[in-house]
Amino acid sequence: MFELRRPRRRAVLFIAIVVFSALGGSAWADSASLEATVSKSTLFIDDQITLVVTASGIDGEPVLPDISDDFTVVSESQSRSVTIINMQIESSTTYRYVLQPERVGVLRIPPIRARAGSKTVRTKPIQIEVLEHQSKPKAPAGPRSGRQPGAGEPEPQTAGDEDIFIETEVDRDEMFLGEQLTLTFRLFSRYDLGSADYTAPACTNFWKEDIEGQNRYTTVAGGKRFRVEELTTALFPTKTGLQTIGPASLKCTLDTFFMPGFSFRRRGLQRPRHLETRRIDVTVKPLPEGAPNGFSGTVGQFSISSTVDQKGGKVGKPITLEVRVWGTGNVKTIQQIPKPQLEDFDVYEPNIKESVDRRKSPIRGAKSFEFVMVPKKPGAQVIPSVSFSFFDPSAARYRTVKTRPIELTVTGTASESAEAPLAGLLKRSDVLQTGTDIHYIRPKMTAFEDFRQDLYKRRITLLLVLLPGLVAAGFCIRGVLAQKLLSGDRLRSTRKEAMRGLAKAKPLMNPDAPQDFYSQVAKSLITYVSKRFDVPAPGVSALTVSSLIGDSGDGKRAASLASECIEVCDFYRFSAQKSSSEEMRSVLSKVDEAISILHGIAPKKGGEQRP
Repeated sequence: MFELRRPRRRAVLFIAIVVFSALGGSAWADSASLEATVSKSTLFIDDQITLVVTASGIDGEPVLPDISDDFTVVSESQSRSVTIINMQIESSTTYRYVLQPERVGVLRIPPIRARAGSKTVRTKPIQIEVLEHQSKPKAPAGPRSGRQPGAGEPEPQTAGDEDIFIETEVDRDEMFLGEQLTLTFRLFSRYDLGSADYTAPACTNFWKEDIEGQNRYTTVAGGKRFRVEELTTALFPTKTGLQTIGPASLKCTLDTFFMPGFSFRRRGLQRPRHLETRRIDVTVKPLPEGAPNGFSGTVGQFSISSTVDQKGGKVGKPITLEVRVWGTGNVKTIQQIPKPQLEDFDVYEPNIKESVDRRKSPIRGAKSFEFVMVPKKPGAQVIPSVSFSFFDPSAARYRTVKTRPIELTVTGTASESAEAPLAGLLKRSDVLQTGTDIHYIRPKMTAFEDFRQDLYKRRITLLLVLLPGLVAAGFCIRGVLAQKLLSGDRLRSTRKEAMRGLAKAKPLMNPDAPQDFYSQVAKSLITYVSKRFDVPAPGVSALTVSSLIGDSGDGKRAASLASECIEVCDFYRFSAQKSSSEEMRSVLSKVDEAISILHGIAPKKGGEQRP
């Protein structure tokens, strides 16, 4: 009886296990949940929001939809929590995405999906309203930024398209000779620049001073968010009449390769761009007549002061008088201030110091003149006031500023002034060596003569002659060996990196949504080809891969496989078509075969062989 019942017990046990597993799996799938929330539903274009996705009972990670046209993912993080209630273990994972809106309007985050067993769970779509700035920084002018120039403002010169453009602008189109004109160059871009070559405008008949640093901010133009970089230059006209500021140009490429939401429409952004603004004409007016005596052509707003290093002096001892002129304008045009005319002093040529503050516009600066004066007679002395004249363009008139007279008390006797009046003025740096005397000549050089006669016979001479060549040959051999070792290590590292990329693609095999799988496969293959043949990744495509690999022998086979796989990947990446598991496995196999062949061949025009 026992032998007859044993098979029955085994069958019952097997059925029970199957039923329990089915019910347990169904219960696990039914308990899966996926929820998405945002930190706020209304924000300004410069703000950021946090998208929080809470998942429980799902397989792998949730799949974030393509939102690159509306948002940029600034950062992402995840955390996991586990709770135990009545011996029941519950766990959930929270994914946080910090998003930056790219344009103004009502934006939509599509449903986020995840797999839970044989089922797919999704979140509800989320709508977010993005508004203009509350308060913008200095808005770029021109129709692209949405601001029209005001009355009397010159029209900015703009060049570009909806993704990148440049403009140049001046703060006025009419100024006086020597008055500062501020030229601003702005670069508006929605993407990072792969390379950039900026050529500043030609400014003939202008004195040019570059403002230090760059001003960076974001703004909205045409309903889209742009990153802006500003370069500011101060120009001082040196000639009257109609003057021309040349065009500014920028040669650049936009770095959009493998960015989220990459499409055929954006593929053209890989082409080099050459943007150039138009020239700007300005009118320079001459200074009016009636300039005061002593006017040297300085234009701006200035002040003047004078100080001495001591109020009481002594006959024959130097006193330093400093006259300082400072203000807004081009201080380089300030001419030397005349020496004070003092009968009881010996006054020497001044030591001139100059400083310019280029941190912001308008430019400010200062110029100081240090006069060394040696009193010749004792008693009460007065240093007269010093005047300085300039033209004020804001008031369109000439102005003259003066210092206050300075009273001094000089002690000592008149006889002391004859005792080397320059003795206290000389410094060590003022004493120069004008020549040298004749050195002693040795009458006998016996030891050196013997050495010179036997030098060619010595073995050390031959060694010293051959040593540089031997050292150079050693370095060349060492360099060749090191290059071969480094090349082999780089090839192996590149192949391992490609294999890891293909391994990441296998969990993404989903016939209903194959875009992630084919994007990962294309990225692994193109990255390998670009590093293997030392070309930029944007230059690798189905059309160019054969020219990089070659069309003979194994290279022809590898080029055919690589080209075919890139075309298949591009088709599924940029379309909504479904794929099949067989086709996905076939693409993986072909990519693996292509990489294996490429690992052992050299590029078409020179290259590295597999070690």
